[in-house]
Amino acid sequence: MDNYDDIINKSRPEHINDEFSAKHPKMSIDDRAKIFSPFAALRGHSAYVHKRERTTVGKIELSPDDAKVLSDILSVIAEKVRLGEKPDVCVTYFIPDKERRGEGRYADISGNIRKFNTDMGFLKIGDENIFFENIYFIKIR
Repeated sequence: MDNYDDIINKSRPEHINDEFSAKHPKMSIDDRAKIFSPFAALRGHSAYVHKRERTTVGKIELSPDDAKVLSDILSVIAEKVRLGEKPDVCVTYFIPDKERRGEGRYADISGNIRKFNTDMGFLKIGDENIFFENIYFIKIR
C-alpha cells in the first residue's frame, strides 16, 4: 500500500447541520480564490520593472542656426499675441522625465496659443505649459 492509498479515493466529508458545520461554514468560491490569488512578494518590484521598461531619449540640442530660426518664429508669435491674436501652431517639444535626468520624451501638440509669457519663457496650448527651452520645432498654421 502506497502512502495515500487509504484516503486517495475517499469523498470529501459532508457536514450538514452538525457542530463542525456550525463552527466552520463552507467557504464561498470567491473567498477560496482570494486565498490562492497572487501577491506582491517584493514591495515596489513591479513599479521598478515598469520604470525600467519606460522608453526615454536624451534631449536634442539645437544647432545655433536652428535655435535662431526658432527664436525668430517665437518673436513673430509674440508680436501676434501682443496684437491680440491667438495663433494656431504645431509644436514638437521635450517632456523631461521626472526620474531620469537629461532624458524624457518628445510630444506633438497643435492648437491656439492661450498664453504666451516671454518673462517666464513659456507658452500655453490647451492645458499644456511648454517652456521655450523645451521646444524642438514650432510652426504657425
